[in-house]
Amino acid sequence: MTQEEKDAKLMLAMKLMDQVFESDFAQVRNKQYAGVTDLRAVTNVTCMRPKNVDQQVEACLFDDDLLKMDLEEGRVCAGGCCSEAGSRVKLSNVISEAECNEMISLSDSLMFDNADSFAGQKQNLPLQLSAAAADIDFHLLYLRLIERMRRTVAHEYGLPLDSVSPRQTFVSRIVSTEAKDLYKILHVDECSTPAYHYSCVLYLSDRNSFTGGEFVFCDPNSNGARPKEEVGVEQLSEKGSGWDLKPFSPEQGNAMMFSSGWENYHYVEEVHSGSRYAVPIFFTTENVEMEHAFADGDALSRARALYDMGIAPTTYEGFLHFKAQWARFFAPI
Repeated sequence: MTQEEKDAKLMLAMKLMDQVFESDFAQVRNKQYAGVTDLRAVTNVTCMRPKNVDQQVEACLFDDDLLKMDLEEGRVCAGGCCSEAGSRVKLSNVISEAECNEMISLSDSLMFDNADSFAGQKQNLPLQLSAAAADIDFHLLYLRLIERMRRTVAHEYGLPLDSVSPRQTFVSRIVSTEAKDLYKILHVDECSTPAYHYSCVLYLSDRNSFTGGEFVFCDPNSNGARPKEEVGVEQLSEKGSGWDLKPFSPEQGNAMMFSSGWENYHYVEEVHSGSRYAVPIFFTTENVEMEHAFADGDALSRARALYDMGIAPTTYEGFLHFKAQWARFFAPI
């Protein structure tokens, strides 16, 4: 194949990807955001942050340490440009059953498949390993789902699309286990990684294929009968703990989006049987300064760079460069 023929194929592929991404988000906008609909349920929450903001940047706290933090209203949004709105948004049927099943099947083939050896462990397939595996069908589907949700997050929170990029994502497979310590790890995404500004989880598994595995938000209330210092993760469900637990059942095809700050403490319950598949995506609005991979308006250099750095990358550094410039690569045209 000549370079000219290869370039023609790359340009066609880029055009088709642009059309698919536009069509995907148009469907979300017309279904989940078309007036009053039961496909979108929003719970508004007040954005919270640590009173000592400088201290939180250096700390990655979990469980009891996290519960004891003193908070105030506001956002941290380190290095970014977040909306002041905090919320939890459940979107139903944002992924088709066929897409869910294909993601499970293709990711399974790339993960370790010996459940006995990995009992009690979360088996994660990061996007960079998807790229390195050279399974183009799986990788393109994965990119498509990320872009669908990137546009949805920007739309939901009123953010400029070119300010939103995925910082981290992986396919998560959690198998049933007796290792209780792997579950109910209370955390805040932005506390774990300051560049995580908006979080999204796509649920792939049929709800009948596993038990347990609920996603649980933890909200403080004014009914606490004990001092905060005496309440740990194990006491969250007790009466008078000062906390309300709000579980969310991970149904196939649904997504949960939420602001990543201290207004959204959460954890995942133990999976009692079967395997639970999901795709967490952590979006950032952080502006990373780096040399552009292609010139603005140069469609051919964009297509070449996308293939060489994002679809079939030859180096890990190149792939990281692609991910950091995601918004430029996939800007609507």
